[in-house]
Amino acid sequence: MGTAKMSFGQVAYLLVLGVAIPIAVWHIAAGLYHLALIAAFATVVGVAIEVTGWNPWRVSKAEPELELMDSLLAPTVPLTVRVVSARGICPLGFQRGDVWVASGEGHLSSKLCRPAVRSLGAVLQPPIGERIGQVVSCQCPLGDRELEFAVAKAA
Repeated sequence: MGTAKMSFGQVAYLLVLGVAIPIAVWHIAAGLYHLALIAAFATVVGVAIEVTGWNPWRVSKAEPELELMDSLLAPTVPLTVRVVSARGICPLGFQRGDVWVASGEGHLSSKLCRPAVRSLGAVLQPPIGERIGQVVSCQCPLGDRELEFAVAKAA
């Protein structure tokens, strides 16, 4: 079992807490309460970064490799596509637990990036019935990031 890479939020959280808490304690002991408040504020910021999953590298402009698509190869039966694991932070914000529903005509409930649609295409080739439940891996073209999707029949 390999070691998972830490996200930006996790690293920032550990750095802020690892530095800010001892500094706050030291300043309180020295009677410098205004500096302790600054260190306490930094601790709160660190917690906020971790809790919200803030990602400063989120894609904000159009990236041709990450064009969003609203349909995929028609699966003939309604399907549910769920992110079951994520390595790294997806620049489009997709994360573990996200779900898309594909109609029998291939229309998606919300848009999905082109690399993910390509990856899912292998599962949607006929005969589709034997591939239901399969996990599909999608490698991000922008870096060392990967999502795994599970495909199931829609309820």
